[in-house]
Amino acid sequence: MLKIPLTFLLFLFSHFLFAQKFLITEAGQNIAYYKSENSLNVLVEGVACNSIDLETTNGKIKRDSCNFIYTPDSLGTSRIEVFINLNGQRKKIGESGFQVKKTLPPAPKIAGHKIGRILKVELCNQTYIGADYGDFDIEPTPRIDSFYIIGIRNDNILFGLLNKGSKFDKEILDNFRMLTANDKIIVCQIWATDPYGEKIELSNIELTVY
Repeated sequence: MLKIPLTFLLFLFSHFLFAQKFLITEAGQNIAYYKSENSLNVLVEGVACNSIDLETTNGKIKRDSCNFIYTPDSLGTSRIEVFINLNGQRKKIGESGFQVKKTLPPAPKIAGHKIGRILKVELCNQTYIGADYGDFDIEPTPRIDSFYIIGIRNDNILFGLLNKGSKFDKEILDNFRMLTANDKIIVCQIWATDPYGEKIELSNIELTVY
């Protein structure tokens, strides 16, 4: 399951409590992520965290101590409603709308490089292609299913090999050792399975050896 931190701050001024007037401020631009565990932090002034409840029109919310985990189950819009329990009574005090989106496509990399230059010794010490979501703290990462790798020297193709899985096979590693400065590596037709279980084609890796 994807886990994404998201801050949802609701400040309720105590002298407004029974008039149900409130101020909502949020970080994250009102965006939650589809089929992801979005961690919600909710603060209500003058109210203990264990007296706060949340409900949603899209997905489910579960309590995690004084925080909440929100998992939307469809793309589009969502509404999160905030309730407090005081003196045996449950009262809605506000709500906020969210846009539910998919995360950005993962970026494939070799030794943390996607485009640019890579030392030959660094390339030769690598054993696989990885992919990640950049600044998103998402687990698990996508599974690389297959890719096509091409070596180029002076516009001439040195090798073109299809690889199954994320690990470089022996033939690819042997070809890496034959590369010289300014040779290029292009990895394309990178197919992966994302954490949602969907097959996706990732963008190319383009590196120059030095």
